[in-house]
Amino acid sequence: MYELKCSKCNTVYKCSTYKRKGLELYYNDVLEQEYFMSTCDSVFSMEFMRRIDIDIFRKLASFEGIAYAYNDEHLGIEWMNSLNNTQILDRRRQSEAWYKKTLIEMKKNYNLQTEIEYILSDKLEGILECEKDVLWEKFSIKWSSSLHTDNCNHEECCKAIVIDGHIKGTRSVCGATEVKTIDSEELGSIHMGCWKMPMKGSLYCTEHKHVKKEHKKTPTEGAKTDEDSECNTLKENGHLQKFKSAGVCASVYNCSIINGMRELYGC
Repeated sequence: MYELKCSKCNTVYKCSTYKRKGLELYYNDVLEQEYFMSTCDSVFSMEFMRRIDIDIFRKLASFEGIAYAYNDEHLGIEWMNSLNNTQILDRRRQSEAWYKKTLIEMKKNYNLQTEIEYILSDKLEGILECEKDVLWEKFSIKWSSSLHTDNCNHEECCKAIVIDGHIKGTRSVCGATEVKTIDSEELGSIHMGCWKMPMKGSLYCTEHKHVKKEHKKTPTEGAKTDEDSECNTLKENGHLQKFKSAGVCASVYNCSIINGMRELYGC
């Protein structure tokens, strides 16, 4: 990565950041630059970052699908036969860059930080875990406020909110049980299992990889078919290889604005 160092103040200037006295920060106008530096080896044009926004929002595209389409367009379908080619867009580097860009964008939009520290890729998941509750609160307040409800031009928009569950939006979760207790007025004390992603090749996350047997979830036996559930949208068949979350619950306005969402982890 090309960088310049000031001979007077020893500040190091890079594509998207500057480093002074051991602290590396993003430029205040980092999102207005032509390029965005995710790591010293990964730099993306902001035009491409905005294209990813559109592909996710309008096409419901996955990072893998976006990366594959990019490689097909620029390298031809032969790229899959030469996976060591350094020109190939890796979906992991792409997703890291997009999450970093979006996190910076949300912090600026919600005035959470004036100076944003450079986000290391190996710290990204931990940062998102710590920040997500605040970001969700700010997001929900923004789209539930009168700024939306009093100014929406959609003919079917109203102040009523529809709350609906979606059991297809599942992911793998750690197999540890009784990690957290939630008090509910209706249901009393509820013991929750771990909601973190399991390690590669394991049923458990790094925190619970040595969990005792009595605190492990019981694996699901047999196949899950459409007949096993009253929900007629469940299409998954066969053995469950890993423990899964239960889906998501979303609150939605009639104009399709989602003002809140909560993942359902199960117990």
